[in-house]
Amino acid sequence: MSALREDLTAFRELDAEVFGVNPAGPKSHDKFLRKLDLPFPLLVDEGGRITEAYGARKTPAGGTKRTVYLVDKFGIVRYARRGAPADPELLEALREMASPPA
Repeated sequence: MSALREDLTAFRELDAEVFGVNPAGPKSHDKFLRKLDLPFPLLVDEGGRITEAYGARKTPAGGTKRTVYLVDKFGIVRYARRGAPADPELLEALREMASPPA
């Protein structure tokens, strides 16, 4: 997430909105945002509904797998990858999403 902070201008130049989603509560998110000085929001996934909908549940009992999604302006998932892909990979995927089909 720190890398996203450093490259946020490049993401915004591609009209991307950056945010994180995590089932932790608001106090935990505020602490994390301050610690890493993140200039984008972390959304609270109370009850794990977003985690479940995007297939990011780690175990039936809970927890999440770090997953990155790029969703286009029509709500279509155009990129999905487990882990923490490097920003250049994400920026390239965004450029491809913005390009007209060949």
